[in-house]
Amino acid sequence: MNLKFLMSSFLLFITVLLNAQSNYIQNISDIFSINFPANPTISNNSFETDYYLNTNENTQYILSINKLDPSLETPTIDDLNNTYNGLIDGVLNKYKGTLISKKKIEIGKLKCIEFEFSTLIANNIPYTVFSRGIVIKNKLYTSFFWCISSEKNKFILKKDNFFNSIKLLVPENSITQYKQDSKAGNYNMLFIIGQTLCSLIILGLMYIVLKFVIVKYILKFVGFIKLKLK
Repeated sequence: MNLKFLMSSFLLFITVLLNAQSNYIQNISDIFSINFPANPTISNNSFETDYYLNTNENTQYILSINKLDPSLETPTIDDLNNTYNGLIDGVLNKYKGTLISKKKIEIGKLKCIEFEFSTLIANNIPYTVFSRGIVIKNKLYTSFFWCISSEKNKFILKKDNFFNSIKLLVPENSITQYKQDSKAGNYNMLFIIGQTLCSLIILGLMYIVLKFVIVKYILKFVGFIKLKLK
């Protein structure tokens, strides 16, 4: 067999191994699972935030869980968007970061936000941070992938593997992520009620007209009988 072909195959195999995501599956709140390269360290702080952290090959894999305001148990779509915008602004403010990009995405039917920013950490080393946030059952789950900016392209595949390893542990249709805007709901309700009222009005008018015609003909018939009797 060609030695060059063997070397190429070996290098490809090594590359796949280096970029492959480990199958350490971490269940999160019995809602979903996500894969870390190794068993993550779990901690929390006074702000009721839980952290899952793993550092691996100049990269950091983080998942944070924040409890939201109980009044937002089932937020509107505007509440959801405001939560995601607040997440981005808060993270940028905390790390004095510069936003590179942001976009709305969907995991199945669940609406998420994904954003990328740059920041300087320890000895002014530039880092690029990829983030993805998702609100499920009154909690904000945010995954972060940190890497040195100069090596960003080297770790894109690992970032994708980390983010895309999320798997729901509950049926998607059992999650009500947000409610329809109340105004839209009122509009739809009034539209249906309006159609019903119009139908009732038309039926009412038809009844009045029909009643008038019947009475008119009855009076004519009674008048005709009276004339005959005379």
